[in-house]
Amino acid sequence: MNTTLILGAGASMPYGFPSGNDLREYILKYFPSKLTDVTILRKSAGDMICKKFNDSGLTIDKFTQIHSQHSTNAEDVVNFAKLSITDCLTQKEKESQFNENCLLKGQDWYRAFIQNIFGKIRTYDEFINYCKNLTVVTFNYDRSFEYYLLKQMDAVFTEMSSREFQNKQLPIEVIHVYGSLGDFNQLEYRTIMVPSKGYSGFYNLIGDMNRTDQTEKIYTKILDSDQLFFLGFSYLKDNMEALGLNDKHKFHWELRDNPKGGKINIKEIRAKVFGTALGFSDEKIDILNSEYFFGNAILKPIDCKTMIDNYF
Repeated sequence: MNTTLILGAGASMPYGFPSGNDLREYILKYFPSKLTDVTILRKSAGDMICKKFNDSGLTIDKFTQIHSQHSTNAEDVVNFAKLSITDCLTQKEKESQFNENCLLKGQDWYRAFIQNIFGKIRTYDEFINYCKNLTVVTFNYDRSFEYYLLKQMDAVFTEMSSREFQNKQLPIEVIHVYGSLGDFNQLEYRTIMVPSKGYSGFYNLIGDMNRTDQTEKIYTKILDSDQLFFLGFSYLKDNMEALGLNDKHKFHWELRDNPKGGKINIKEIRAKVFGTALGFSDEKIDILNSEYFFGNAILKPIDCKTMIDNYF
């Protein structure tokens, strides 16, 4: 059975990573004082962008998306975003906690997810084969899921070669929709990148924040899935479009009549859909379910761990 996990900011929050609003707060509080040290972004440009970012009330992702398309200083805005996100998330990676030290007690879904898999397999080879049917699509820049998975593999499987661990080879394909802090051979986990060091590698670490080149690849994965799990996801229109799911008519549980005659001839998404909707009202959940999934998804106002425990 092919399964795809689709992760939003809420999926990383139990381990110390920020929501979109928390990331915004961090950037406004801590990043302006570092602008004097940033050599790849002019201080005057950085100050102006920071003021506009503050006034906008937007998350850094949305602010960057809009300005990179319509602003005359689009390059500076993207540099500001990449630097500030890198500054925040490398700090949060350093501070991240797992297992019993998970910061949101009772919401450690990474552990629940891995334990669920370990309950279905006995050997390293079985684990690798099982993981071939799993894909993770994440809208987060942090690498905490990959890090946790590798640490679990290293701790449990004596068959895992030192070469495999040192090369950080993951058995599960992880797709970062908008880019990430890079693979572990580029940037070790818990390594803080300080803007004052003139760090320029962020150009390669965090990709184009408006990239859509992966949408077709992601949509193909979704087409091949038997199960979809939306975890810590907000179901924003931009993110649904990045998944190729902006049109609910791509979800067909049965052939539907074409008003012009015959049947609608499009690819069918056959997957069962499950999703967390913590903090959403029942009315909002019904609207989302109808808008995107023909009302056939199981969307629950529960946290990620409860979703994994009850439905995975």
